[in-house]
Amino acid sequence: MSKAIKTATDIIVFDISPKEWMGKVFVTEKDYYNFGFRDYIAPTLEKGQIEGNLIENLELDIFTNEIWILPTLLDSQKLGERTKDDITGIYTFSAIDKTAEDLKNEALVIEIIEESQKQDQFNELQKTDWYIIRNVETGVEIPAEILEEREAIREKY
Repeated sequence: MSKAIKTATDIIVFDISPKEWMGKVFVTEKDYYNFGFRDYIAPTLEKGQIEGNLIENLELDIFTNEIWILPTLLDSQKLGERTKDDITGIYTFSAIDKTAEDLKNEALVIEIIEESQKQDQFNELQKTDWYIIRNVETGVEIPAEILEEREAIREKY
């Protein structure tokens, strides 16, 4: 069984229990428990659920993950507030419409990515441009593998 321990800033999960950690050697289950290790039990997920944040379940004295249900989002939507069902402990997120500012920022990010890709394509093609120039100026054939490489670069972007 996996073990986990809470540090000052994180919860660390070990798929295989460490024989030694932070200078302490562990021999028995009691050694692990006394040092703060607890069992990590992954939640059983149903369709439409995902693992959320790693948490300490004090009631069961284990570490596990929250269970989240995420809505299907339209391009014009984003995740909204997270609410917890007090009976099941499952978190559900609402879907809310993106603001004009959200859409503007997304468009700007897409534009930056597209410009970056154009520059990457230019840089990759530039390495073999001299074959094209030589062909135009002298008529020397361009090797087939160079033409294939250049086509692959164009298709990549």
